Amino acid sequence: RDRIGIGRLAIRPGERVELAELEDYSGFGAGWDSPEDTGIWTEGERSELKIGFEGIDSGEYVLALALAMVCVGSGDSLRVDVLANGHRVATRQLTDSFGRPWRVDLPADLLRDGEMDLTIVVHAPRTPLELGWSSDGRRLGIHIRNLALEQVDRSVRLAEKVEFSEGSGAERFLGDGWSWLESTGVWTAEETAQLALQLACL
Repeated sequence: RDRIGIGRLAIRPGERVELAELEDYSGFGAGWDSPEDTGIWTEGERSELKIGFEGIDSGEYVLALALAMVCVGSGDSLRVDVLANGHRVATRQLTDSFGRPWRVDLPADLLRDGEMDLTIVVHAPRTPLELGWSSDGRRLGIHIRNLALEQVDRSVRLAEKVEFSEGSGAERFLGDGWSWLESTGVWTAEETAQLALQLACL
């Protein structure tokens, strides 16, 4: 897996791809460690993956990355960017307590093309040895358990009330910069936080 483009990881809407259970890793390019029982680590500053989308229709989609671990010290954060065909589409400051799916908005033109070069950029990756975890000298970033392609409906009607609480499904409106939904609402987690809403036709 030393270069990208020799294959692709096929993903369909509503399907969850467990990265530890794949039979074909040919879509994985540079910057990945070997698969483990719980997923795959990014290694180094850039990790490349070619994705092929199947069964796409009109609408908006997000790519949900379920993270098992983040290689970062307690109380610190790790900046991670996601690039789609070379263009940055998401940025997060991840901490060691980040245990929820990272939902990345996908540009519609990429979905129409049917495939995408995904690049995960880890700023200043560190080793478990440097963090005092173990003697492991690999420069790790994020440990991804699975990927899922989800279609989202961000439409709201005039005067409709949206509850940003756990179990409400309102995470479909949240862009970068938010924490996870709690019973009492949702916190901003970065300097800027984005909402994506579409006014439904009456």
